[in-house]
Amino acid sequence: MRKENSSVTILLAEDDPFVLGYMADYLEKQGYRTMSADNG
Repeated sequence: MRKENSSVTILLAEDDPFVLGYMADYLEKQGYRTMSADNG
């Protein structure tokens, strides 16, 4: 079951600041630790 890992990989590949921000916020709500949040 690596669905969540695949989703994270795809989202981390996004370069759009809005997408990164939205992704980081979403993942934080899901309990993930986001590395991209530091880059944005």
